[in-house]
Amino acid sequence: MQEIGDIAIMATTLNNMGAILFEQERFEEAIPLLVQAYQIRQQIGSPDAEGTAGYLGAIMERIGEARYQGIVSKMG
Repeated sequence: MQEIGDIAIMATTLNNMGAILFEQERFEEAIPLLVQAYQIRQQIGSPDAEGTAGYLGAIMERIGEARYQGIVSKMG
């Protein structure tokens, strides 16, 4: 079983990878990583979830809600 610290590190790694892709405007690649990071951070009660949500919100503003939802729905 993974410890919360290990899970938090995984969420940070996913978030950082998503942030790099965000900066490169590779939004379709960034979204799944950021969604995973956000979900993990929510599950463990991390205050860092707000930062991840900020990236997701910024992506939605840039590409539009319909395209954003389309990418999220393909994640399965």
